[in-house]
Amino acid sequence: MTALIDNFGQDGSDLAEELGVPAGRYRSSADRRDTEVRLLQNDPASVAYGTELLARVTHLAEKRAFTLLISGLHAVDDVASAYHDLEKLHSRGKVLLGTHLVNSRRIVKARDIYEAGR
Repeated sequence: MTALIDNFGQDGSDLAEELGVPAGRYRSSADRRDTEVRLLQNDPASVAYGTELLARVTHLAEKRAFTLLISGLHAVDDVASAYHDLEKLHSRGKVLLGTHLVNSRRIVKARDIYEAGR
């Protein structure tokens, strides 16, 4: 394995070491906290930094350098449903809130179908 990102919020450094991931290629939720707080600032330097990061991510996405798995897309006015997804603690991928969704139709996820049959 060449890199590991732990988004579960626990220290996965032992797992990274066991998998042979170099220390510089392991990141956890705690590692990115400062970056996330900086991106919430409205000063010119922070906005420029966020814009540059977004450009880099866009470039990598265009090259298909990563796959972003979306677990759920919810309208902002349905934030309770998004939190319900997060409370389950077993969503695969990101749970997103959208402000201007093109379609308000709720998308059935494979996980929902699986859980309904159990």
